[in-house]
Amino acid sequence: FLVPIYENYFFTSLQLKNNYQAVNIGNLLKHFNDVSPDFWLNYAGVLSQTSQASKAIDVYRSLAEKEDLVKEQSHFKMVYLQAFKKKNYEEAFKSLEIALKKYPNQYQFNKVKAYLFYLTENWKEAWEILDKMIPQTKQDFKNKALVAYQNDKEKEAIQILENAYILYPEEDILTNLVS
Repeated sequence: FLVPIYENYFFTSLQLKNNYQAVNIGNLLKHFNDVSPDFWLNYAGVLSQTSQASKAIDVYRSLAEKEDLVKEQSHFKMVYLQAFKKKNYEEAFKSLEIALKKYPNQYQFNKVKAYLFYLTENWKEAWEILDKMIPQTKQDFKNKALVAYQNDKEKEAIQILENAYILYPEEDILTNLVS
């Protein structure tokens, strides 16, 4: 009976951008078994916005294990928080391995894995992933070219940047060739 009332109060607090009030309501709601998946996703989001990344990671981990509708999204957000908020690359790699077993062809997980290899200066592993991927954004082209260059593949790096220039002629893609 109380759960829908508290959920409405929670979502209203979010709409009013009163994140700390929403966290307090969420801390109460999390003890009920029948809260909605939307609540859990928003609760984890507001936790991460209020600098409570560890708690948000726990919520996303729980969602990734049990909620069918939000598993993939929860895995991605958990990895993001582990890698980029907590700078815990080891945990991020572990979570990515679990996610990639469930979603082996998911572009965003492979892209993040390559980026984590890049951040940890594992150029060869980053290239092995990126070499198989078709860049989807201007930044993807730049990242792939940089990793190719880091692997002493200058010709491939130049070719990647030239291909990017075809798609983004007004951009500063080719300045990467001289820098």
